[in-house]
Amino acid sequence: MLTPAAISQNFQLEGNFEYRSMTRPYGVRFTPTKEAALDPALRSLARSLPQPTPGVVMIAEMPGPSGIPDLVALPGSATRLMERLESKIPPVLKRSEIEVVAALKVRQGISLDTLKSRVHRAEKTVLQSLRTLSQNGAVKKDGNLLYRAEVLHPVGHLYALEAKVDDWKKGMRQAFRYRSWCAASALIMSQMPKNREPLLATARRLNIGLALEDRWIVRPRISKLDHVQRLWGSEHFVAALGFTPTKYPQL
Repeated sequence: MLTPAAISQNFQLEGNFEYRSMTRPYGVRFTPTKEAALDPALRSLARSLPQPTPGVVMIAEMPGPSGIPDLVALPGSATRLMERLESKIPPVLKRSEIEVVAALKVRQGISLDTLKSRVHRAEKTVLQSLRTLSQNGAVKKDGNLLYRAEVLHPVGHLYALEAKVDDWKKGMRQAFRYRSWCAASALIMSQMPKNREPLLATARRLNIGLALEDRWIVRPRISKLDHVQRLWGSEHFVAALGFTPTKYPQL
């Protein structure tokens, strides 16, 4: 198994690196062989994404909160990712627990009553989540005040890339689903329909990137994402790197 130090060294080399997802969904996933021909194009497009610092971390077929994109890319976010991996705090994958974490702040503590008013769950669920998060270090307590661990924030902007041969409607539905937890998503096609206008109009209306093989037609753009969902997607990315014991899926 790779170590956080190994990934850190990769970033220092200013390269682009792909890692195997260490999380798996239930059952056996069917992998279309025709879409697999687009794998080189997916990697090429991922390397062309905007990067605040050099380097892209890629994970193929990564189970997320909703769906399994063909490729998830995290451009140029070495520092935050390293800090998160080195913290030893297990990934927060349960929806009820991520809601508790997202409701807390790092330096401004809140009371339990305030937390319960922010998290719209049964009191028993909130207390159970809080107990688990406190035990693994995700939540800190100082007197009567609760705080979120400093490293628990999104590791960067995630991009979901979905490959399709020619079924653009299905591809758009999948790409749109990934938008619920990724900052941006894109559909990569190997064949365009004879009439491109409906596809182009849908991509622009839904703010989804579109590429023909390794050439961008509509570049993916970052969208404002709900903080809970963004953090949830980030934690699934951390889990997929496999540095802490996880069991997927955790519902």
